[in-house]
Amino acid sequence: EFVRLGEPFLNQHSKLGNSRRAPTPQDINLDKVIVHPQYKSPCLRCNDIALIKLASPARLDDLFVKPICISGHPSIDVEFSPSHSTNLKAWVAGRGSSTQ
Repeated sequence: EFVRLGEPFLNQHSKLGNSRRAPTPQDINLDKVIVHPQYKSPCLRCNDIALIKLASPARLDDLFVKPICISGHPSIDVEFSPSHSTNLKAWVAGRGSSTQ
């Protein structure tokens, strides 16, 4: 099993702006996958998260492959409530879906 990083266009090769091209995607083998222990049917969108450890480091770039910061605030990690999110910045990484 592997993950593909830096693939901005799943069904086409496209120019970015006028002069930049997307870098070659990286296929990196998985070392470990940890799925949330409460992720199961019938609610497939509940606890829909997993951690993936790569078998080798990813090459970071300035556009497509960047690190994200998962909350480093202990009270949010343990007991999240809407009041904790006031004036905090967050980044989300995910994937879309394709019919192809």
